[in-house]
Amino acid sequence: MIRRGGDILVLALIYYITARFSLLLALPPGYAAPIWPAAGIALAAVLIFGKRVAPGIWLGSFLANVAVSFDATSTTLLVKSLLLPAGLGAGATFQAIAGAILIRRFVGFPTPLDREQDVIKFLGLGGPASCVIGASVGVTILLLAGMLPADSYAFSWWTWWIGDAIGVLVVTPLVLTWFGQPHAIWRRRRKTVALPICLAFAVILGVFTGGNEPIFASPQTLAAWSVLAGGMAFTGLLGAFLLVTSGHAMLFEQLVAQRTNDLQRTRQAEQAALQLAVIVTSSDDAIIGKTLAGTIVSWNAGAERMYGYSASEMLGRPISSLAPPELADETSGILERLQRGERVEHLETVRVRKDGHRIDVSLTISPIRDSEGMVTGASAIARDISERKRAEEALRESEQKYRLLWETTTDAVILMDQETRIRFANPSVAEVFGHPPETLIGEKVAILQPERLRKAHLQGLQRYLETGVKKLDWRHTELVALHQDGHEFPVEISFSHIKPGLFSGFIRDISERKHAEEALREREARIRRLVDANIIGIFIGDLSGRISEANDAFLKISGYSRDDVLAGKFRWTDITPPQYDAVDQHALEELKKTGRCTPFEKEYVRKDGSLIPVLLASALFEGSQDEGVSFVLDLTERKQAEERIHHMADHDALTGLPNRALLQDRMHQAIAFAHRNRSQVAILFIDLDYFKNINDSLGHHIGDQVLKMAAMRLQQCLRKGDSVARLGGDEFVLVLPLLGDSSDAARVARKALDTLTQPFSVEVNELHLSGSIGISLYPDDGLDVDSLMRTADTAMYHAKEMGRGNFQFFTAALNQAAQQRLDVGNRLRQALAQDEFILHYQPQVEMESGMTFSTEALLRWQPPGKHPISCGDFIANAEESGLILPIGEWALRQACRQLKIWHDAGHPKLKMAVNISPRQIEQADFCGLVGQILAEAGIPACALELEITESILLERSEFNLATLTQLSDMGIQLSVDDFGTGYSSLSYLQRFPVHALKIDQSFVRDIDIDPNDTALITAIIGMANSLHLKVIAEGVETLQQAQFLLKHGCLAAQGFYYSEAVAAEMLLELLKSNSASKNV
Repeated sequence: MIRRGGDILVLALIYYITARFSLLLALPPGYAAPIWPAAGIALAAVLIFGKRVAPGIWLGSFLANVAVSFDATSTTLLVKSLLLPAGLGAGATFQAIAGAILIRRFVGFPTPLDREQDVIKFLGLGGPASCVIGASVGVTILLLAGMLPADSYAFSWWTWWIGDAIGVLVVTPLVLTWFGQPHAIWRRRRKTVALPICLAFAVILGVFTGGNEPIFASPQTLAAWSVLAGGMAFTGLLGAFLLVTSGHAMLFEQLVAQRTNDLQRTRQAEQAALQLAVIVTSSDDAIIGKTLAGTIVSWNAGAERMYGYSASEMLGRPISSLAPPELADETSGILERLQRGERVEHLETVRVRKDGHRIDVSLTISPIRDSEGMVTGASAIARDISERKRAEEALRESEQKYRLLWETTTDAVILMDQETRIRFANPSVAEVFGHPPETLIGEKVAILQPERLRKAHLQGLQRYLETGVKKLDWRHTELVALHQDGHEFPVEISFSHIKPGLFSGFIRDISERKHAEEALREREARIRRLVDANIIGIFIGDLSGRISEANDAFLKISGYSRDDVLAGKFRWTDITPPQYDAVDQHALEELKKTGRCTPFEKEYVRKDGSLIPVLLASALFEGSQDEGVSFVLDLTERKQAEERIHHMADHDALTGLPNRALLQDRMHQAIAFAHRNRSQVAILFIDLDYFKNINDSLGHHIGDQVLKMAAMRLQQCLRKGDSVARLGGDEFVLVLPLLGDSSDAARVARKALDTLTQPFSVEVNELHLSGSIGISLYPDDGLDVDSLMRTADTAMYHAKEMGRGNFQFFTAALNQAAQQRLDVGNRLRQALAQDEFILHYQPQVEMESGMTFSTEALLRWQPPGKHPISCGDFIANAEESGLILPIGEWALRQACRQLKIWHDAGHPKLKMAVNISPRQIEQADFCGLVGQILAEAGIPACALELEITESILLERSEFNLATLTQLSDMGIQLSVDDFGTGYSSLSYLQRFPVHALKIDQSFVRDIDIDPNDTALITAIIGMANSLHLKVIAEGVETLQQAQFLLKHGCLAAQGFYYSEAVAAEMLLELLKSNSASKNV
């Protein structure tokens, strides 16, 4: 893109300079120059570089004409002095493009112009024929602008046409001798064509310069016409003669040199050379030509990418400069083999890039021979195999790691064949079985099993090895093994299939584990007895007072530590106050008689000396007359629990704030007091914005902490006599009695908003929230609790619609708005029934090539006789009313049908992107519905892309994960729309089968304006690339935005820079003409 801009600027500068000199010869009254070399430069530029440099022609012509016509003395003259050069520039541009098209159509280009008829066509079509356009457009514009009298039109047209034609006839061949294709043929014409044309041009220039005024004065008009015609004829005949004669001369040279048999073979050879050059240039491999001395003579683009050097840096340098110092002798060895005519194939070696990094390459070097079979040079093809080498090294490291693990593991490892014969045994076999590993080779694995179990084990193992049908799962299976000394011991075995006829077995001695498990089972029996009692505090002790074990709950009750228990520093008899000795004695007697005692209340003395009431029950272990377990319940906690239950009847369990019941009671009191004192009461209905995202992304435990902190902050906003309550979820209500006027409520609301916007630090997270507050006033907005709550709730929703993070007072208009929402919902139902919905389509473009690869379907509502309504104006209502399901199904079905039409119209690779709602994802058998629509439309699943929002990744994530995974398995592409505006995290992107991210247009809009958006876009692109996700930028409206995105790795975009959303018929026209495509 940068190189293209440079070519345009250079061409504009050259055109401007030549045009300025030519204007010195301009003839009144139209001031058309009889010699216009810029026309020849323009035609040659379009022929050589193509239509992409056309803007340079227009810019050069515009600047040249502005320089002589600019007049800012008035607005009218200023506009006229700018529009006139713009029109003249357009005429010059169209003339050059038309000439190039005619030449390419009837002569062909590149061309050597070695035939008389080609020369005549070339000069005639590029000169007199195409120059009619420039003369007609230019003189007509001057006439319409009042710059040229009507009676001078013919003479000015003639002068203009002659000037452009002479410029083409003189300058175009001259330029082609330096830049024309094929270079070899045109280069030889520099002396035979360029020099005579330059001399003729100087003569013509002298004639017109010397006789400017007298010759072209009014009485000599006929003579002037004759001079101009003669000059053009002389120039055309001279150019044709020189081109033809030079062509014959070169043909003679070709015949003498016997380079070709006829012109057709020459063209074929040139075409093959061009194709070969394209292959060499576009190859990813480095293709380097060098002499037998090792000097580099050619360097393709692949070599530039691989080594980092440009061709200008490497041509003429020795090939050995790419080798590292330790491989300096390698190059000389290769050159010696080439001089002997040998070919070097797939030599793997190391080379050094320009930046100093070393890369692994595979070299294939072939000698180049002349017509006599002599080796004159060599061509080298180098392929970067660094990735392969790294993979091979990783494989070797992995093999070494597993071999080390194999040999050092304490588990016995064996390999056996289909006959269960041991083929390998690692050293640990001796430790486990006592057999030296070498003595087991060739033996059947049954030697490691007791005689009584061999038959059953062997049958199961053989069945597993041969058919895979097994009674036992031969992975982590516990069996009995036989040691060499004859004793049996338990083992855990795992067999795995390595390759046909070979299996691995890992065998672990689990004797110690079995002993530990037995001990653990005994301990678990005691613990199970404790757990079954369902008492909080538990300790094990004897009748003398000793405590041997205690759980954390008992330690918390008593205040002692586990170390105190292990050290025997306290006894249960020591923590009982003396006044309970009789109670304890009675319990001991009951224990001895019955083995358990009836629960009874007493007090313990804690380690800190405080008393704690408890409920105690004890039981002796079965078979024991002395040791038992005691269960202790802290009655203090039970009493506190009873108080909490009473408190929870009127308060929120999480925040401790009054709940709905207590809130209504306080509102009744506040309303009654206000009625008696003729004062006001304000109700502030608060809803935390975006709180649901915190619950969905970070979990309810984080959300609960945020609610607690929000409740504390709201309490700090209250005045004396105010109340705050939590209704549930993230909704709070403030009751403000004794209100002077509404400004008091506004101040409290502002204070509440300010405190809610402060960051919430929860664990390692710093969270940001805001609040939406609706305010209703007694008696203006309601006379009872229900009406005040309802109006405050309506005002709160209005605050959310106003952008959240603000407060709104209830008004009659809000009530009307709620009725309007209901009306819109009813109209949407009618629109669906009456087929008033349509789809528009916006192209999605590959920015490098400018090609449209997909289109996004955008929903519009088309009421009869009205303009289409964007989905943003009604989609929220459709979501709330549930109409999004039938509307979404209609849109998906219609988009797929339209895509099938485009496929049949000759665009089979085009894809379709359709937005889907979270509610669609949640409906039953959504995947089946999508499959049915695809089958009805007759398009493949891979042609459909479903755009989801970040909220789908967060809400009901496991359910949505299953649905999205099924869609992905069907072949449907999934992309995240408006990415960056939600709360999705890297973990969600890794879990969900997402194929692409769409950068929200709000970030794209502020590229190079807001550094935060620029950094965020760069981070999104980097993250997507690291996750191998495609990135599409939305809302691209300028070339600068497209260049920035492409530079940073975003390859696809959509937006007004490429095309707005259009109807299906218009999009088809865009696809046919490719007018929606712009490359960057």
